[in-house]
Amino acid sequence: MITGRKWNLRPTVGADGVEVKVQARATREFDLELSYLRGFQNQERYRAQGLAWFRDYFTGRVIGDRLTYSLQQGLPIQTNTFRLELTFEYPLRFPNP
Repeated sequence: MITGRKWNLRPTVGADGVEVKVQARATREFDLELSYLRGFQNQERYRAQGLAWFRDYFTGRVIGDRLTYSLQQGLPIQTNTFRLELTFEYPLRFPNP
């Protein structure tokens, strides 16, 4: 209600830590999701995800992820991942006898 139903703001507290997630649907064909997680065990995660609908059965997804954690005090380890996915989904319909 704060964002006028254009943005979905979801703060959560779970076993991993405190997470804030923002989801938006810009158009019927494009979705965006941003999240930030601050973990209880010295970890931090940023994630951005975009989903685009191209045609009837084709969708594309871009996912960027950054994870920072430390095994010992003062030695942070950082991993970055980037994925680009193209999905083809076709519904199978079997004839009724």
